[in-house]
Amino acid sequence: MSEIAIEATRLYKTYDGLRWALEDFSLKVMRGQVVSLLGRNGAGKTTFVRIAATQLRKTKGELRVLGYDVEREAKMVRERVAVVPQESHPLHLCTPWEHVYYYLNIRGIGRSEARERARSYLKDLELSDYMNVPASNLSGGLRRRVLVGMALASEADLLFLDEPTIGLDPVSKHRVWEVVRKSVREGRTVLLTTHDMEEAEVLSDSVAILEAGRVLASFSVQELKARIEKKMRVDLETSRLDLSLVRGYGRCIVLGSIVRVYTDLRGARELAEIAVSNGAKATISPLTLEDVFLEVVNRAE
Repeated sequence: MSEIAIEATRLYKTYDGLRWALEDFSLKVMRGQVVSLLGRNGAGKTTFVRIAATQLRKTKGELRVLGYDVEREAKMVRERVAVVPQESHPLHLCTPWEHVYYYLNIRGIGRSEARERARSYLKDLELSDYMNVPASNLSGGLRRRVLVGMALASEADLLFLDEPTIGLDPVSKHRVWEVVRKSVREGRTVLLTTHDMEEAEVLSDSVAILEAGRVLASFSVQELKARIEKKMRVDLETSRLDLSLVRGYGRCIVLGSIVRVYTDLRGARELAEIAVSNGAKATISPLTLEDVFLEVVNRAE
């Protein structure tokens, strides 16, 4: 069995024949990992997920999922993957139990095992108290967890999670993360799209940063962080600060009313002192995946 779960080679997709939603897109995802696709709105994340899940046809290029060609062997792919779509909603009249149980039945899982899995995953996602409540009476966050439960309960070889925790409160989000980690420990592969940089950093073995349908960078989280020489960031108010005072401390990025400076620990301390002496606020923190994302995208621009 191949160790590669997804292999895209020079993939292209256009919706209108004029602009490329994916352009020269190449990516390799290894089995047993969580790989996150990061990018701004319209970068091509959902388009790629839909093509890899056999929901959308590519324009040209090669794409194999779990060793199968996504077009010639689409049926083999569908039997081995599960998807949490970005904009999907549960059926209003069905309960969480019915969603998970009947979804497993449709996938060919026997009644006894489907009942056991439904109970287990609804419990793991803290949905047991809502098991028999129609989806129309559930909050948006609870409905989202039902969809996540359906995909995870399938125990498919490859899970496509397209912004799975959007709209969830912090407690529910961390609960979903725990269940995703459990699935990976049991040998499954996850392709995740998210705008939540903390989520990507916590869950991912590696990340791919997309921009305008292309992969700009694809490395482990630690390798991506190593791409930025300075390991501290300082956010400074610009309204009360002469920006000439911060030049020379490192790379600066203007984010609205904040200027973010990447520097070393000594520079961070000095910048904080400059800010305080000028009546401005300063926030110091270590480098995060968000900083790497901004750096890669800004350099591409």
